[in-house]
Order: sequence, then C-alpha cells, then structure tokens
Amino acid sequence: MAAHTNADRAISAMSQLSARFFNYVQGAEFYRDLHQQAVSLLPPGSGSLWFDVGCGPGLVTRLAAEHGYQATGFDMDPTMIVQAKKNSSDELSISHYEVISIDELQTLGGKANVVSAASLLFVLNDKERALHQLLSCLVDGGILLVIETTDLMKPRNAWAWLLQNGFGNRNWILLLWAWTRANGRSVTPTDMNISDHRIERTDLLEGLVSAWLLSKC
Repeated sequence: MAAHTNADRAISAMSQLSARFFNYVQGAEFYRDLHQQAVSLLPPGSGSLWFDVGCGPGLVTRLAAEHGYQATGFDMDPTMIVQAKKNSSDELSISHYEVISIDELQTLGGKANVVSAASLLFVLNDKERALHQLLSCLVDGGILLVIETTDLMKPRNAWAWLLQNGFGNRNWILLLWAWTRANGRSVTPTDMNISDHRIERTDLLEGLVSAWLLSKC
C-alpha cells in the first residue's frame, strides 16, 4: 500500500511540475503572440461556443474568450485544468474548463461553432482519427482551428529567429520547443487533407508554425 501511495505521489508531483512548466512556456511573448494571431483568424465570437481540446494551462481558451466566445477548455490531465482555472481567475477571463480526453468528446452532448487544438496532433499517432473526432464536435458551418509546428521548426531555424528577434521575454523557449520537435514527424498538409472539407493554411512565426482552418464544403 505504501509503495502504491508513493508511486501515486510521484505521478502527481510530475503532473504538477508539467502543468507549471507548460504554463511558463505559454507565458513566452512569441508563444502568446502566435496563438493570438491564430485565434484572430476567426471572426469575433459574439457569444458563440468555442471548444479548446487539449487546452493545457488554457492560453487558447482565454484568447478565445477575449475574442468574444463562450470558451471551454478540455484536457485529460486534471492538473492542467487546475492551472487553467487559476490562470482564468487571475486574468478575469470568462472561460470554463473540464477534465475530458479527446476520445470522450462524443459524451459532451453539445457542439461548438469553433473547435481548436493547439500542439495536440503532434503527440497523437492516429492524426486522421483525431481530426474526425474534433470535426464531429462542430455545428453545421463550424470551423476547426489546428495550430501545429511545421517541418521548419528545427533548432537552427529557431536560433536564427532568436538572433534576429532577441532572447528576452522568454523567447529562448523557442529553442527548447524546436529541440522537442527535432526527432518527431511534423504535421503535414497530407495529414490535414480531409475529404469534403475546405482547408486554409496561415503561416506564423516565419513559417515555424502553421494555423489550419477546416470547414465542411
């Protein structure tokens, strides 16, 4: 029993550390700016519903709320949701958060005008299945926003960006982000090619990141 309790405590501690780290990352100026630009690709919400799936500490959820949406962030990690709620309280942003995985989205019982997923597809093996799960949460005429790094997100390109734009305001985190992507397969246009859907791509951060908008034809 003690061993089991110690293991649970260790997992909890690691989860809390992860939430704090990703919260620190989301505080980087370049990181917030590029996600703000991505959210701004959508029209003002005027009270429409926005689901942010894999919300982490809630940056995109809060940006969506600031853009006029009734925004709800979903994440399977309870510690991420705790951090997101704390951030929302600190910023007085009108947003809500729930613990739920992408596989449980069908249990929501409702659909949104916009669904977003930032840095989610990269960590999932079956990207096509995930896209269909996200698209299934949209109302007719709704839009899916996907934000992912491109194959240009390499340490050498991050370094070049930093030399031009500076390392301050936590910008140095860009180099760390690039290292975590160095050995993984980037999300490609082929991954985003869903039949019967209109696809728009906007490059951000000088092409290191792309924002994709998918809507049914």
